[in-house]
Amino acid sequence: MPDRPELYRETTKSGGSLVYYGAATNGNQRRDWGNMFDLSKRCIINCPPPTCKDNEPPSCDSKHNGARNELCDKLLAELEGNGDVTLPQKPRQICYIDGKACCVSWNKKLSDKLVKADLYQIANKVIKKCTSNGISGKTQATIQGVCTNVCVSSRGTHCS
Repeated sequence: MPDRPELYRETTKSGGSLVYYGAATNGNQRRDWGNMFDLSKRCIINCPPPTCKDNEPPSCDSKHNGARNELCDKLLAELEGNGDVTLPQKPRQICYIDGKACCVSWNKKLSDKLVKADLYQIANKVIKKCTSNGISGKTQATIQGVCTNVCVSSRGTHCS
């Protein structure tokens, strides 16, 4: 995951590491303009409510970047077991690494008050549905009022 800077890492009780990565730093990085160009924000009269596809099932990819199921289960255990822990430095992905990786990533900046539990339910939804050929899937979710894409795979990058 060379295009994302490592912010910090924790050693887990299960023997792996929980690694937090920041936003991409490669030359092809798009600027995060937040909602500056969101056309729904420009609406003045008879505006439709913003929609986030929270209730749709995740889309699964059984061909690329599948993470090992047992690693994803350990990632879930870390997110759930320490759910009240606030994530400092605004990471954009968290990976459970023990030789190989299972990562949860998201494509929009989230609040300074992001806690691990905010990611648990969404990652669990993808992990429980996308199990063919390793875990790789994507869904959309509202996290602390922000609609963002959330991906789970072996690499954690390219969640757009």
